[in-house]
Amino acid sequence: MTHRDRSEYKIDSSVMAVCKSVTIPGMTGHVRRNTHQRQSALRLRKLSLIYQDQQEHIQLEGSCGFLPGESQKRGHVVVGMITAMSRPSWLDEAISNEGKTRIRAVGHSEVRNIKHASWVDRENGICRLELEAHYQEGFREINPFGLTRIERVGEGSQQQTLSKALENAILGKFVSPKVHTTLLGLSGDPVPNSNLDRSSVENLLDSDEPVVCVWGPPGTGKTTLLVKWLASLFSADNSQGWPSPDFS
Repeated sequence: MTHRDRSEYKIDSSVMAVCKSVTIPGMTGHVRRNTHQRQSALRLRKLSLIYQDQQEHIQLEGSCGFLPGESQKRGHVVVGMITAMSRPSWLDEAISNEGKTRIRAVGHSEVRNIKHASWVDRENGICRLELEAHYQEGFREINPFGLTRIERVGEGSQQQTLSKALENAILGKFVSPKVHTTLLGLSGDPVPNSNLDRSSVENLLDSDEPVVCVWGPPGTGKTTLLVKWLASLFSADNSQGWPSPDFS
């Protein structure tokens, strides 16, 4: 390296050092907010993946293989065999006359709730399923031989809802941009809890707080409270002002 090269290098290094030491007004806070947003988005994505993993596990545990063998009543009834090596206890409970567990038959593109199920040959796992279908539907529409498994209704639905909500939070799919800014601007520090009575929670929901988290054990009225609050936001006399049910 020549003397001239070394001089230019020293000048360039000095310029770089000066640039590094210069603080542009407003930039520090902007960078800090961006860092918080990235960290929050990463935490939400990790939590979303956990819920997705839980959903897959629950659905796997709450389903068993099914091999259709005979169709009756234009496809509204199908007789087939359970292919699981060991039948899950929930299936016996669902097929029993007193069973309260709701089940459905599922295929590649078919999903049919089961109105009634009974054993034809319990020892060999052969059962008869009466499918929920419109009376005008026939064999082709129902496609009973496309059914491949039986599963419990609703298993994993809560995890699916939570995972979808988290993904929407990351993408900022909120009516109010203030909600997205608040969520992704959190530092990640623990949020203090407040033990409030019902009226205090209602007042908090009516406040200008962009995000309110309501927690309570089962049976404490969380759903009733939130439904009542949501109903208060929209006039019963003006259904045109109600939100659309299409959340896709």
